[in-house]
Amino acid sequence: MRSITYCQLELYGSIVIVSKGQLGKGRIITMHRETSSETAVAHLSDLRQSLVKENYVSPEPLSKKAEEQFFADLLNVSKYPEFHDGLEVAESLLLRVSNENKKKLLKILFDKADWVMMGLGNKDGPDYDSEDSYYPEMLEDETQLKPKDAREVYGAKLAHYQKLIKML
Repeated sequence: MRSITYCQLELYGSIVIVSKGQLGKGRIITMHRETSSETAVAHLSDLRQSLVKENYVSPEPLSKKAEEQFFADLLNVSKYPEFHDGLEVAESLLLRVSNENKKKLLKILFDKADWVMMGLGNKDGPDYDSEDSYYPEMLEDETQLKPKDAREVYGAKLAHYQKLIKML
């Protein structure tokens, strides 16, 4: 079975986040800090146009059965032992779940982003304050994000999910 290749674009104020790769492996996350939200929107628009040229397409909605399996898999810790892996899979399918399950998925995304933030701690070096001393380096190896940038990216995701949950 061929792994699904994806590209996800996110906008948080003046920050554009691009995640590219295959589900569960080989992803690279890049963060582009623009001077204003207007230039970030323009950058995002340019990125979308280039993705269309690369033949990326919007995903189709999941069937009811596929959606049920997706939630069962997502909640199975042995399938996605690292929080960021489950987060990646959940994010990639956010636009594909039914409206009645969006809030449920957003709560899962919020929890997983919160766990990633706990794993990253709030500073590096000798004052590192997390229980898991290898997590920032492992996340950097897998995503190419430096710990400081990862905290900014996942912190933005956490705040965004919380806002969306309140809106639903």
